[in-house]
Amino acid sequence: MLRKYRHSFKRYAYIRNECNRIIKSAKTSYGYKLAKECKQNPSAFWKYVQSKQKMREVISHLRKPDGGLTKDDVEKVTELNNFFCSVFVNEDSCTEEIPNFTHQNDSLPDVEITAEKVCNKLRKLNGTKSRGPDNIRLCLLKACCEELAEPLSLILQNHMMRVYYQTNGNEQI
Repeated sequence: MLRKYRHSFKRYAYIRNECNRIIKSAKTSYGYKLAKECKQNPSAFWKYVQSKQKMREVISHLRKPDGGLTKDDVEKVTELNNFFCSVFVNEDSCTEEIPNFTHQNDSLPDVEITAEKVCNKLRKLNGTKSRGPDNIRLCLLKACCEELAEPLSLILQNHMMRVYYQTNGNEQI
């Protein structure tokens, strides 16, 4: 009866080996592609590297002062916290007198914010970097630099004037 299936197994082994060869070839070519494009797209490269390095480190059970072992993460955190609180000593380092710094010149240096300067800065943005706290993609800012330069320059000029007048005690604009 085994002779009956020998041909089927050989065919299966051939197809399995062929699939493994194709998968290995695809992984290799993907690695070469990432290495070739790592300067233009570093986030994809580092994402790949990070996916290969993922290791989950588990904190083993800790011995409690009563001799028992911790059972869950909350007990582990509590025991580690108690240990670190007993080791570190709170020292009073605030007895030193803080020097008083006075401004030599309260005037704001002449800062000229023009639409051309803002546009140049926007053009130099790296579009592959992650979003900022405003959640706007840098590639979008770079692509729309001509349209955004004038409004951003006006906003920055207004902000600089407000900061200047608030620090000098004058009325706001």
